[in-house]
Amino acid sequence: ITALDAGADDYLVKPARPGELKARVNALARRSANEVEEQEEMVIGPYVINLTKRTIVSFGEDVPLTDKDFDLAVFMFQSIGRLLSRDYLLERVWGISININTRTVDTHVSRLRRKLHIKPENGFRVKTVYQHGYRLEKVGD
Repeated sequence: ITALDAGADDYLVKPARPGELKARVNALARRSANEVEEQEEMVIGPYVINLTKRTIVSFGEDVPLTDKDFDLAVFMFQSIGRLLSRDYLLERVWGISININTRTVDTHVSRLRRKLHIKPENGFRVKTVYQHGYRLEKVGD
């Protein structure tokens, strides 16, 4: 009761049953996805992301992005501070769920860094976590 009153979304009694845990995680993911769909525009620092028009304005300038670049940028901005593995990004952004060795994610992340001017001096950085993936981080306040 205390945890729920303090802002927790859910509570699970231990030992957790795998089926119940999976169902609760899926329910949270659905709620989260619905909240994002209702949102038309995200403003994060110098970035204005219009989810309806599928555009990103960076420092007042419209940034030309491919569909996958846009999808990856939105997903990373929605996951600020979270470590995102290459496999997870391939699954969520590209819809590829098999374990393949590809540099696609690395190439797209590099392109986003360049196109969106993601640098510490601009308030954000994409940290590469060796052999794991990437984390978009807000730098200083």
